[in-house]
Amino acid sequence: MTPDLDLTDLIDRLWRQGTSFAIYRLPWQEELHLIAQESPHPLILDDLPALSGVRGFVIAPFRPAPEYPLT
Repeated sequence: MTPDLDLTDLIDRLWRQGTSFAIYRLPWQEELHLIAQESPHPLILDDLPALSGVRGFVIAPFRPAPEYPLT
């Protein structure tokens, strides 16, 4: 198997398991980084101040709303 197929298989497996994850590459770099969440569900918050003291990867809309929460 090629590395690309191995990555595709890993992404498929994480997706099927319902694992929250992020894959990213730094600017001008070839190496990919994978972050996977150990707990079964992402933490959903109502507002930015609720992030105080919380560690982890954040996905946040520019304007949080009930239909677009902080995760």
